[in-house]
Amino acid sequence: MPVSEEDIFPGVNHADTVLSGNANLSASIGFTEAEVEKLLDYYGLADRSKDVKAQYDGYRFGSSEIYSPWDVLSFCQDALASTDAQTAEPDNYWINTSGNDAIDEFLGFLTEEDAGRMQTLLDGGSIELNINEQLTYSDFVQHKSEDFWTLLLFTGYLTVDEYLGGKNYLLRIPNEEIRQTFRSRVSARFSSQNASFAAHGINLAEAAVSGDASGMVDVLEPLLRSYVSVRDAATKAPAENYYHGFLSALFACAGSRIQDFRSNAESGNGYADIIFSSGSGPDRCGVVIEIKRAARPEDLIDAVDEALRQIDRKDYAEALRKMRCSKYFAYGIAFCGKNCEVGGGALKQIAR
Repeated sequence: MPVSEEDIFPGVNHADTVLSGNANLSASIGFTEAEVEKLLDYYGLADRSKDVKAQYDGYRFGSSEIYSPWDVLSFCQDALASTDAQTAEPDNYWINTSGNDAIDEFLGFLTEEDAGRMQTLLDGGSIELNINEQLTYSDFVQHKSEDFWTLLLFTGYLTVDEYLGGKNYLLRIPNEEIRQTFRSRVSARFSSQNASFAAHGINLAEAAVSGDASGMVDVLEPLLRSYVSVRDAATKAPAENYYHGFLSALFACAGSRIQDFRSNAESGNGYADIIFSSGSGPDRCGVVIEIKRAARPEDLIDAVDEALRQIDRKDYAEALRKMRCSKYFAYGIAFCGKNCEVGGGALKQIAR
């Protein structure tokens, strides 16, 4: 990808493009799969190749799939230093490597469409975008959407899934390590914009694991009145995935109060919008949430009822069995603009 003068990545101003498919450069950017397998075999870690691939592979330069060298080498070092190299968990080394303040600044200017794209990426999908191949510092002050996604591509948060021609690309998050980092940075940005956001996330989680549907409404409605109006969306309800991302950010602030958080999780006969567990031993319970958007405020109750029926009909609680939960709370949450309704909250047993 050509980089212009005053570019945000000095030192490569006249580098040939790797995204256009230059075979001479592609395999020189990082470790190829063959090189990683050879390295793992050398250190007696050949059985860990699947874990390493999921965590650190996925970058695409030209026609080559590339691993991050720093991450692979760091994993090998830590695994060999652990008490059991064969069970050592692949760590997240990316999260502490760079501040990326420019990315944090852009997060404050995202549109509803951008929020939907973000959720698509976090759920493992790809997004089609027009990339600004001549991104410079002077572009930042305009906070254009395409510049934000270009920045994520240039800094390694995204990689090319497919080149579509011209300046158009399909982009995706390369691996699980970056997905974790991406979610963490987005959640941190929400928290920094609103000092009480994390506290609201904790209160929402505590209400959810207590069967308190009305308490969840008490947490959500004040936030919606503020958050949706900031985005000038009072006259047009945002798309369902906008609210999905909003809830995911809140629950991400709940910390150790919840475990096993999953978004768009495959469960039963479909995909549950949000699912997580809480507690331990006989008190361990699960939470399943299905999100709906209502066209009018008067339709909120009907949307909640449909969400609850969908949870039962598609057996979304099935994934909670694998989380060792014996009981769960099911919630239907419906949104319309700055209004919401939460239904459910009855404790249910999970059939074995």
